[in-house]
Parts: sequence; structure tokens; C-alpha cells
Amino acid sequence: MICDTHTHSMYSFDGVETIAAMCATAVSKGIQVLAVTDHTEVLTSKEMGDSERRRLREHREAVMEAQKLYAGKLKLLYACELGQPQFNPAWAEEMAQYPFDMVIGSIHFKKGDIDLYDVTYTRENRDECIHEYFEETKEMIRQGGFHTLGHLDYILRRMEGCFDGKPGYTIYREQVDEILSMLIERDIALEVNTAGLRKWLSALIEQWILERFRTLGGKYITIGSDAHVKEDIGAGFAEAAKLIRAAGFSEIVYFEKGQPVSVPLKGEV
Repeated sequence: MICDTHTHSMYSFDGVETIAAMCATAVSKGIQVLAVTDHTEVLTSKEMGDSERRRLREHREAVMEAQKLYAGKLKLLYACELGQPQFNPAWAEEMAQYPFDMVIGSIHFKKGDIDLYDVTYTRENRDECIHEYFEETKEMIRQGGFHTLGHLDYILRRMEGCFDGKPGYTIYREQVDEILSMLIERDIALEVNTAGLRKWLSALIEQWILERFRTLGGKYITIGSDAHVKEDIGAGFAEAAKLIRAAGFSEIVYFEKGQPVSVPLKGEV
């Protein structure tokens, strides 16, 4: 069974596809489980608002319609990518009322509602920026309300030239271990996000991180393409499967009604 649990449709600010079109592409690629995890970016500078509630309602209606249309062909999960929910607990609490099958917790912004993509990273500020990113990640884990940690290596996407060689977390092993341990204590999954193979650093999460996750007692791994166009659904899954197997895992999971469902690891899409 092939599961893509991180994708975006027209109900994300940076997506373009209808959910029905994404489902059709997933079926054509032999994918059995699809989560359309459209963005909700929690910010300190604004409240949730009626426009966000309307977007969430329209997204839910589109998912329900596609679930009926593709019944028996595809398991379409009602899902969300929730960005930095610790920034606004009241907003996060309202999001918890939605009956999502699966929620990805991600950090896309730093304090002050500054997009991590808009920060200028240098060798001089690299350690400070990564430390702050890790601290926000830990605070998000403490707050909870999500099932899998999205793209732990997100900030590295903008750090080319800040390291001797390819950006990585090797020199931050102690901090990474703390994050992994927090996930394990709370039964939160770790995501292997394949978007990096298509852009940025042409890389996946570092294998040693997956190995440490398993050594420390981690059980749950999810795979997501982070597709924003339908052609990218399932992209890079053969490479991800190889990496995950090499770290000692034989299964991945998706979440349905908040509960992990294990499936044997497959390699091709």
C-alpha cells in the first residue's frame, strides 16, 4: 500500500489543484491512501477569523465530495498541515474541534510572524537560527494537537552556503535527540518529506536521524511528497522507502481518525 500523507490543494495559499484532480492523479499512480493537508498557518498577529473558518469549511466539503466520488478506489483522509500552533493557543484549540483524520505539525514562521524563507542565513547566525527553530519545534511538541512532525529539516532548505558542504544537523545531534525523544514519548510520528529531492538541496532527511529515532524507540514514520501540483504526488517515494528501510524500519503509518494505521513499506509509485 502506497500512502502520500502530505499534499496541498487549492485550499492552501500556495496550492492550485482541485481535490478531485489530486485524487484522480493519485489513483492513476497506484496510490491507495492520500491526505490533502492544506495549510493553516497560526500567527500571533491575527486571530483565526471568519475567512479562515470559511476556507476550512469549503475544504471539508470538497474532501467529503471527493471521498464519495473515489470510494473503493482511494482512501482520502481529511487532514491539515498546522503551522506553529503554539503561537496562538486559542486558534490551536479551535482547530482541535475539526474532525481531522491526521494533522501535520510544522514550523514555517519564527517569532514575530517572520517567514523562515524571508530570513537571511549566514555562517554567523546559523547556530542561533537553528537553535531558535529547534526550540519552537519543542514548544510545538509540548503543546501537541498533531500526529506527525513535518519536515524537521525545513530550515536547512535556506542554508546553502552556511556549512562546509551540504547543510545538515550532524553538529546538533544532542538537540535532535531531544526532539526525537519528545516525539517518542508522545507517540508522534516523524515525517520523511520528499520535496527536497525536487528542489533545494536534492536531499531527504539525514539517515542518521531516522536511525536515532529507531534506536531511541521511535515507531511511527510517515512519508509525504509535499506536492503542490498533482504531478508531484508520490514523487521520490522509492528513494524515501530505501532510506527508511536502511534505518531499520519495515513499515510506515498514516492516521485515520487520529489513530496510526501501519502498512508494509513499498518502494515504487
